[in-house]
Amino acid sequence: MKVCVYLEGKGLIRTGGVRTAYNNRIKACRYGGMEVSTSLSDQDFDILQIEFPGVNSLFYAKRMRKKGKRVVIGTHITAEDFRDTFVFGDKIFPYLRRFLKFAYSSGDALISPSVYTKKLVLSYGVNRPIYVLSNGIDPEFLKSANRKKKEDDGFVVGCVGFVTRRKGVLTFANLAKRFPEFTFRWVGDIRKNLLFDVEKLKGIPNLQFTGYAKDIRKEYEKFDVFLFPSYEENQGIVLLEAGAYSLPLIVRDIPVYEGWLHNGENCIKCSTDGDFEKALEEIVNNKNLREKLSRNSRKLAEQHSLEIVGKKLRKIYEEVLSSNSSM
Repeated sequence: MKVCVYLEGKGLIRTGGVRTAYNNRIKACRYGGMEVSTSLSDQDFDILQIEFPGVNSLFYAKRMRKKGKRVVIGTHITAEDFRDTFVFGDKIFPYLRRFLKFAYSSGDALISPSVYTKKLVLSYGVNRPIYVLSNGIDPEFLKSANRKKKEDDGFVVGCVGFVTRRKGVLTFANLAKRFPEFTFRWVGDIRKNLLFDVEKLKGIPNLQFTGYAKDIRKEYEKFDVFLFPSYEENQGIVLLEAGAYSLPLIVRDIPVYEGWLHNGENCIKCSTDGDFEKALEEIVNNKNLREKLSRNSRKLAEQHSLEIVGKKLRKIYEEVLSSNSSM
């Protein structure tokens, strides 16, 4: 089986979850024993896997389906992502829903990174088979994950992601004010046209914004806990990366985590800023809880290894290929 994994605008989408998901899809195909191409110039493939529903992608989807090839689209983008992320996000929300309904209906099947995302896509009115499959984490990342903290290093609360309100940066900043004895380190690009004044946040003495980090591993090594207060996710690949480093996870209690993140077992779930304060205090003061969460976050990451994901992906593609009809 040969798969063409295509990411429109690859030169522009160099960071973020969509790019990581694209890279992981290629690796998952290889771990699943499939031949992989990333160029549409070579049309000797069985399945076209589209990772971003751009205009060119939809053109190629229609063209390939006419040639009898199967097209699978990854649903990494949802209309809900754009709320509290971009200026006028609320205004374009209904139009984006309509576009995504059209875009995601252009394939033979869809792959969602979570049950939550599948439900969102179905709510748009999309009538296609939707498979749920984790974005996964590279086994090489798992093998190389090693925290190199020294005993005299200060306590670091870390987060990775674009600096946006949707990601919960204001909660993160409020916690930095509440715990001046800790370093709060946010790793990720600062998006333009933010819905808040990031310069004011930079004035908090113990809050650091690093910008884009070329080697994210070196950042995870510095953290003692991973606090991810995002309001909206389709999975949250950074949680798997943090888990690879056995970091205790503190997250916002949102629907996407249902079924795989369990409060008090492999994470602590919070609803308010007050909850996040209590969770952080618990992890600092309760060694047994901290060690339990560390062990289980690592187990969680291992369960999402691309070696496992790749085998599941192959089964999905085999089922799509064996389908007798194309809608």
